[in-house]
Amino acid sequence: MRARCQHPVIPDSHFNSAGRSFIHNLLGGSLVGRFLTLAALLGGLLLTASASAQTGGKLRLERFGFEKLPDVKVYMTFVEEDGTVIAGRQASDFKLLLDAADQGAGSAVATFEASKEPIYVVAVVQASGVIDERALTEIKNGLRRIGEVVGNTNGRMGVLSYASATQRLIESGTSTEVDSAINKISIDGEASETHMIDAVRTAIDLLKAQEKGRRKLIVLVSDGIDVNNDKKLFVDIGNRAQQANIIIDSIGFAPFDPSKLRNLAEMSKRCYGVDRIAKAPSEIGPRLDAIVDEIQKQYIVTFPLTIAGDDKEHTFQVTHEAGGRPVYSNAVNEKLPSKPPAGPIVIKDNKSRWWLWLLLGVGVLGAIAILLALRKKPEAAPQPTPQKLDAPTPSLKANRTVAIEAAGDIAMGWVMGTTGKYKDQTFKLKDRTVIGTAADCDIVIEDGFMSGRHCEIRKVDGGFKMVDLGATNGVIVNDKRVKEHFLVDNDNFRLGRTEFKFKSIFS
Repeated sequence: MRARCQHPVIPDSHFNSAGRSFIHNLLGGSLVGRFLTLAALLGGLLLTASASAQTGGKLRLERFGFEKLPDVKVYMTFVEEDGTVIAGRQASDFKLLLDAADQGAGSAVATFEASKEPIYVVAVVQASGVIDERALTEIKNGLRRIGEVVGNTNGRMGVLSYASATQRLIESGTSTEVDSAINKISIDGEASETHMIDAVRTAIDLLKAQEKGRRKLIVLVSDGIDVNNDKKLFVDIGNRAQQANIIIDSIGFAPFDPSKLRNLAEMSKRCYGVDRIAKAPSEIGPRLDAIVDEIQKQYIVTFPLTIAGDDKEHTFQVTHEAGGRPVYSNAVNEKLPSKPPAGPIVIKDNKSRWWLWLLLGVGVLGAIAILLALRKKPEAAPQPTPQKLDAPTPSLKANRTVAIEAAGDIAMGWVMGTTGKYKDQTFKLKDRTVIGTAADCDIVIEDGFMSGRHCEIRKVDGGFKMVDLGATNGVIVNDKRVKEHFLVDNDNFRLGRTEFKFKSIFS
């Protein structure tokens, strides 16, 4: 379970002896010295404000993907203070901190929209008298736009409204079903109290029932008032959402008293959500459009880890480093697995396929008839023994899944680069082949994440065996870290950041 959000880890160098000397000059120096010091202070504040304007904002780290260890995918949203999404950043603009240790810049970046992953959303809308018809129209139109985006991801969306009680207009539906539910939102002008916390709690329960490991979001439009306005309740519901990996994005509609939105903002903060404010009905639509951008333009940044997973919790944090002062994300405790997690279980459609069984039966009968016809076929003349090949041919590139031991003696083995600088380059294997960055290796690779003598591939009885020679980043074969591995044709392995495929020819 994910631990609670921590404060950003700030380097000690942000306040040092120079800062203490500055304060001493301001308080105890001469009149001229005080004047100069104060002028420097004002200048520094102006520079800081300028840098903040260039790189300010909130970097919100949401969740992780460990499917391709040692690379980790980090899902995060970057917004301005007013909730406007900051888009267009490069992978190199972000750095990953693991237990406060710099893991380096990102190696790849994509948007959530491009990932084609589903998102599950529940909209929670206040329907008491504080929401007038003009505001309700803006809310409905904005929710329809969110519903379209959710539909494009093959996700699902629910719609709840609340006043004195929670109305489940739709718990989980397609964009067409959601549009119909949105039309049913109506104002309860007679409601004397509002039960926002109950409505949000219901939304959390609905999202917890959805597919695990997916992005989940609550969109809350509210004036920030609950029948029990105890701050502790808002904190508790925010923590409950965070523990379920659910984000709460709130739009506080308070045309008369924005101070009432403090508890609402605290609830969103607890689960890494973004709180936005609409002071007039005309501002509600743009705030909902910002959530549309937030869904589509969320960053998915891939970071290569320099340490192996140990199935223990570590503190993750991301910084944005491009220009001006760095922006720190929330710090999150997450378990770093030692191996990639198992993929989702696919439930197959069990509907009747009578025609498929009919074709299968016809095929079986046909095969039996052919075997009976060939049973008395005279023995074929022996075929000449094929000559051994000195190099791979296109016909040998077909996938072969039979173990080496079952295929006879090996005539040749080689490895072929599949990524980066060495893509499609082929290296023939000897009886003992050392791979690494050192000049005396049999295969020399330029890779800053590879050791000098990273691994050795040895010819043994029946095939080739790969052995880790104590490499810092280990040997990854078919997405698993190994010390030794008996290679099979078409095995994929990674040394540092360079990926290869093992190929072999049998006699």
